Amino acid sequence: MNVASMQAALRRAATRVAAVGTDLAPPPVTGGVEGVARYWRDLDETARASIVADHPEWIGGVDGIAAVARDAANRNRIPAERAVLQAQRDRLTRRLESSRLPAWWHQRIRKLFSSADENGWYVDQKLRDLEVIEKQITHEHLFLLLLDVRRAKRGLAAIAIGDPDAATHISVTTPGLGSTVSGSLDGMRRQAEELTKVCVAELRRAGDGRDRQVVANVAWLGYVPPNLTGPNRLSRLVGIGELGTSRVAVRAAPRLSEFYRGLRAAAGVDTPHIAAPHITALGHSYGSLVTSLALGRNGGELVDDVVFYGSPGLSPTWSPQRFRQASDYGLADGHVYVMKGAQDRIAELGYFGGDPYDDRFVALSAAAGTSPDGRHREGAPRHADYPRTFGTGADETLRMSGYNFAVVIVGLPELAVRA
Repeated sequence: MNVASMQAALRRAATRVAAVGTDLAPPPVTGGVEGVARYWRDLDETARASIVADHPEWIGGVDGIAAVARDAANRNRIPAERAVLQAQRDRLTRRLESSRLPAWWHQRIRKLFSSADENGWYVDQKLRDLEVIEKQITHEHLFLLLLDVRRAKRGLAAIAIGDPDAATHISVTTPGLGSTVSGSLDGMRRQAEELTKVCVAELRRAGDGRDRQVVANVAWLGYVPPNLTGPNRLSRLVGIGELGTSRVAVRAAPRLSEFYRGLRAAAGVDTPHIAAPHITALGHSYGSLVTSLALGRNGGELVDDVVFYGSPGLSPTWSPQRFRQASDYGLADGHVYVMKGAQDRIAELGYFGGDPYDDRFVALSAAAGTSPDGRHREGAPRHADYPRTFGTGADETLRMSGYNFAVVIVGLPELAVRA
């Protein structure tokens, strides 16, 4: 059964299967992602379908659960999550309408410091997040691995192009400053699709049976990056303050680390014949700091390669710890890559623990040129250019930076264009 038919069967089952009894229980809270993977492996198909139908919140955001089930569960959760948010919005609207504060307060004071409808602003953002997510899941080969509009002020999501559980090669992209579900997920999905095309093309070009290998590229927005937008000036000042510290990255890193670990654990649940996947971490901007902290000194247990690009540094602001060598991530020399565009001012800051581009890691090119496949590729000079495409229609493809991502992802780093 292929991935599409598996998804369809599970969704059909989720609409008709009633609870099978009191034996059902949520995933264990102890035992880590490996324990979760064992929990899911030991359930029969009827129990799995019942959980997807009746308790999708148990598994939708849990690392170690099979991707096809997480996807179906999260799709099932969207209407209920929207209803909760809309009820919150209605309550806030009624409270604002009954406010007895004078008009001058609403017109002036709240715009300067606080906002009587601040919570409503964030609820509106999450409702927009759900709209964007619903549009994304209409695309083929897309798995919704995370949907969370409750944990943080803004929505959280993760999508995969391709089934990670069946993949030979997986990448996980963690974005940085200003990224949001409503503003960034569509672009990240399109970039993941283009990245997959180049990955597949390079595997075919390499030959030797590699054309049978499977690729899955994940966009992970499982944290709220520092953001300079908000309902009032105070919230924007908070965003500026977060940008100057590693506090957000320190809080987000454990979640990203568990996500990596869950990819390995889930890969063997329903497909034991498939070898452990080759995983590449991609960290952009502030997301490179999150990625570095998620890997830490045990990174070799989580991923096989990492690419930091547009990075302002890789170490916490409050710690003397410095991640400056591959061994600091538990990786061998030659498996940590960096990339910097010629006009990327953020990558020149070296703010978080010094300059990561000082020849300790493998430097990949972000400049225009001809890649080993014989194609001319535009460069990525500015901070936001790295994953972007160029060209139109059938000629649209990745820049040199994206080509380099692809060959590292599929385990062909010898084809990468060095800086």
